[in-house]
Amino acid sequence: MVGVDAARFLKSVYFFRELQDEPLDALASACGQGCADTGDIIFAEGEPGDRFFIVVDGLVELWKDFGYPGSRILGEQGPGQLFGEMALVDSLNRSATARAVKPTDMLYLRRSDFEAIVEEYPAVAMTVMRSLSYIIRHSNESFVFDLNQ
Repeated sequence: MVGVDAARFLKSVYFFRELQDEPLDALASACGQGCADTGDIIFAEGEPGDRFFIVVDGLVELWKDFGYPGSRILGEQGPGQLFGEMALVDSLNRSATARAVKPTDMLYLRRSDFEAIVEEYPAVAMTVMRSLSYIIRHSNESFVFDLNQ
């Protein structure tokens, strides 16, 4: 993976766009960088969730019951989008499988680093809660729309 300016990139991500420079820089410093090749499983349903990911370049599919009859795709995440974000706030196992559709570069943030940043910068928690609320509301609207079809 070619090095990415994490702070600059995070400013473009809706999840963090409300943050001031200081907490954003702290988040950027805590981010790791990784990559996945086409077909790689980034994490599997049922595994412990210890970090979340942001796609820098590439494409990731999220699957329920991946590899089993009746499996279904939940969505795709491209550049600037994130996945596995519930790992920041709960200690539950993964509820889906994330798989790279093509070579994908990512940033990731471990829950332990996130918790330390929230202690120092409480505004980060509010920003993340707003973003998670948006994600949940959008998912609920999609679910209701699908029910009415």
